[in-house]
Amino acid sequence: MREEVTSWFKQAEADLKSAQNSKKSYDFYMSVFASQQAVEKALKALCLYKLREFPKGHSIIYLAQKADVPEYMLSGIRDLNPEYLSIRHILIWQRVFPLSYMMRVSQPATLRLLNR
Repeated sequence: MREEVTSWFKQAEADLKSAQNSKKSYDFYMSVFASQQAVEKALKALCLYKLREFPKGHSIIYLAQKADVPEYMLSGIRDLNPEYLSIRHILIWQRVFPLSYMMRVSQPATLRLLNR
C-alpha cells in the first residue's frame, strides 16, 4: 500500500507543477483543471494512507470529507470545485470553449483562487 500512496502523491505534485506552469503562461483554465487534479490525487493518496482503501469518485469535496481534512482546507476545496466543474462541463452546457469562457466570465475569480 505504501508504494501506491507514494505514487499518488508524486502524481499530485506533478499536476501541481503543471498548474503553476499554466498559471505563469496565462492558461488559467488549464491551471484550474490541473489544480483540481492535484487536489484529487493528493486526497486519494491521503484516503489510501488513512483508511487503507481506495476511494471511488472524483468529487474533491467528497474525498476531503472522507479523508477528514481540517475545515480550513475544506474552504479552499469548496472554492476550487465549482471553478473546475465549470471548465469541465462548459463545452457541453454553454457550447463555449473553456479558454474563451474563462477570459470573459470568471477570470477575476479564477485569479483570486489561483493566487491562494
